[in-house]
Amino acid sequence: MDPPWSPGTVARGGQQCPSQMNGHRLGSRKWPREQNPAYGRLLPSLARDGARASNLNVKRPPRPRGRTPARARLALTICLGVAFATAAMAQTVSVRDYKTPVSRARSLFGDLRYTYERADTTTLANDGRVGLSYDLFYESLPFAYSLTALGEWSRAWVEDEFDTAYSVDATARAKAYASRTHDLFAAFTADESVTRGDDRPATNVTLAVGWGRFIDATALRKAVRIDTYFVDEGVTTARMPRESLLAIAHIIESKRAYRQDHGADTYRKYWFGAIEAAAAASGVLAGDGIGAAGAFRVEEVLFRENIGDRFYGFEFASGVRHDLTSPDSTADRIAPRVDVTARYARPIRWSTQIDARARLNAPLDSDVGRVFDLDASAGYLYELTNRVDFRLEYAIDVHRPAVGADALLSHAVLPSFLLYLEDQLRLVATVRLIKPVHEEWRQEVALTLNYKAL
Repeated sequence: MDPPWSPGTVARGGQQCPSQMNGHRLGSRKWPREQNPAYGRLLPSLARDGARASNLNVKRPPRPRGRTPARARLALTICLGVAFATAAMAQTVSVRDYKTPVSRARSLFGDLRYTYERADTTTLANDGRVGLSYDLFYESLPFAYSLTALGEWSRAWVEDEFDTAYSVDATARAKAYASRTHDLFAAFTADESVTRGDDRPATNVTLAVGWGRFIDATALRKAVRIDTYFVDEGVTTARMPRESLLAIAHIIESKRAYRQDHGADTYRKYWFGAIEAAAAASGVLAGDGIGAAGAFRVEEVLFRENIGDRFYGFEFASGVRHDLTSPDSTADRIAPRVDVTARYARPIRWSTQIDARARLNAPLDSDVGRVFDLDASAGYLYELTNRVDFRLEYAIDVHRPAVGADALLSHAVLPSFLLYLEDQLRLVATVRLIKPVHEEWRQEVALTLNYKAL
């Protein structure tokens, strides 16, 4: 994965700080950016991965009255005990065991998408879009930075003619930690966006202080995957212990160093050799080495299998945002505003990832606390198989434009399936349900052909 995932998208300058869902209003035709709090967005991107979450109201049959029979309770207790014991035996390492001084990730995606949107019997969208998104994430002590960029070009059939639109959004963020042992930091964020029809780009900067950090544990996820293959195919006689899995994860994370030391043509020999040595040190190898079958599985996990990003951590930041330019050249500049963000990400199990994000934006004047924008979202990703992922995301947007005015509420629910056609080629099928302010629910269906270049 994803997300993620920059401090996240921000309200566009020149407007009265509209509430955002990953950078855009819930009722907007423009798709939100992505999956990942670590990248600064909610999750890996809705712009590229498709989706946004939900709670379904499912009617359940009435529970029968009376006590549960003793035998049924005993059977249930035994089943739960076996399930937890099995999970404990299968999982010898936790994501929180993985500590690394440097976490880095990057991705480049190209999208080709068809979208159809309706409200009741009215067609609101019937268009095709081409998009390009780039994410860069680097976290260390005492410095960290991130960069996200999203460009999109669309062509739609509107009122018997083609309408063409484009947009570009970019967010850069830098953090400096107070020390190498604490998570207190100061952050600077710059955001710029431009859309066809704007007089000029919308630009703003935010200065903030906060606490927390994210760690990319994808390397440990790959080590656990290798361990699973080894047990299933008899390369090892049991699960490798925690220390061995952590050692293999750090070796996987050191790919760049092996490539620099041994060259692009031969580094795999030494890289795989180090992984084999760590596996041998575990004491559970069935033979003298991992053999051809083990080497094949290592190569498959590291180069061919689709394994999404696994981040864990949290971050809370509070600061002041300044709008430098607005899209409307005739509009007055918006006064500085307080900007508070909170983000969280963690794998529940190695096949799942949860992400959450909340943001509060309010004016720094006498109306503070009475005029505000609040947007929050939560996402859940589950790897059904190594070729199919399911993602569910829910987002809410609360906007109070003036003192005494009613708060305006919007919702969005986005379930999606990600189908890996080839190593880096995905087909994303998404259903998007949106409830804009003072409007009926909208339904949108999208098919996205997604290629991962990096």
